This record gives sequence, structure tokens and C-alpha cells, in this order.
Amino acid sequence: TRRSSDLISADLEELIGLSDRIVVMTAGPGRIENDAAVQLARPRDVSAVDFNQVRRDITQQLTSHVGAGRKVAATADS
Repeated sequence: TRRSSDLISADLEELIGLSDRIVVMTAGPGRIENDAAVQLARPRDVSAVDFNQVRRDITQQLTSHVGAGRKVAATADS
């Protein structure tokens, strides 16, 4: 069997560094906005181009609703 755990963090680099999957949720009602697999080799390098592309993609998802008055949160499954 495979073990899993949930990690909720405001530190996006921490989520990408530790997780195999990141789920972006809307604030209220809490719905899944996006469920993304993090397919980066370990150990993960925060200065790597692919790491930063994932960070930019998730940041865009988290901020795309700010002007619309909706907040989102990210959780991770590692």
C-alpha cells in the first residue's frame, strides 16, 4: 500500500518541493479549482526552470480570481 498525507501551506515553494500533487481550491464554497501532478525529479531544485514553471502556473491559478473577489487556497498530497 502507498502512504499519503495532506499538507496545507501558504508557502508555495514548500508545497512544490514536498508534494507529488497540488490541489487548488476556491475559498467559499470550497471547491476544487485544479488538481495538478508535480512530476519533478527529486531532490527538487528551487532554481530549476521546471520547478519555477510549476510555481508560476500554480501562482497564476491562485491569483486569477483576486479581481473577481474569490480567494483560493492550495493543499498538497505527498
